[in-house]
Amino acid sequence: MQLISQLEHVFIEGAVTKGIDRDIAQEVFDRLRGFGSYSFAKSHATSFAVLVYQSAWLRKYYPLAFFVALLNNHPMGFWSPSVIVNDAHDMGLPFYL
Repeated sequence: MQLISQLEHVFIEGAVTKGIDRDIAQEVFDRLRGFGSYSFAKSHATSFAVLVYQSAWLRKYYPLAFFVALLNNHPMGFWSPSVIVNDAHDMGLPFYL
């Protein structure tokens, strides 16, 4: 049984115990489930967008510091050091591994 199904059962039975009609409790839980799947995606997208904007700004205005910071904080799980250095070379930055 999935965790959400277990939580649904606990939520509905708890609501019924407190005098809430079962159909209303089910509707409330269905709305909460729908919001839960949307709200995480929206908050994640927003925080990621901020990081992307900040990274793009740093890459544009402080490229050497940006690439050095990426290399100093490796591994990050995104790009290998060779990809980062090649990107820096493409921008005309003179540093090597």
